[in-house]
Amino acid sequence: MIRQDRFLRLMTGAILTVAAVAPNAVAAKPWISIDGNKALENCRADPGWCFGYSIAAVEAASGMDHPTLRFCLPDNMTGGQIKDLFVKMLEQGPEDRHDPAVYLFISKLVRLYPCPQQ
Repeated sequence: MIRQDRFLRLMTGAILTVAAVAPNAVAAKPWISIDGNKALENCRADPGWCFGYSIAAVEAASGMDHPTLRFCLPDNMTGGQIKDLFVKMLEQGPEDRHDPAVYLFISKLVRLYPCPQQ
């Protein structure tokens, strides 16, 4: 399993994308401080922010080609389903919501959707 600090460095692209998509949602604090609690609050207040954040995280992680970040979503999974999965993960894991939201989400995707062995 990848260490959290290395993971956060790898996911910088996702966070920068989200910051570009929803600058008002993250203007109060530096973008790296979006923990699961803040992400859930943002998702409840603005589903568009939530959609953008979850899709940006998936897209950034998918393009990294790092063995510990590898996951394979079903071909027919929609963006709405990705957002719903993100919200469900946040709601059902209050014990971990103090961790960065992007780390929580991608770690969950790696566990839920492992790629077939090649």
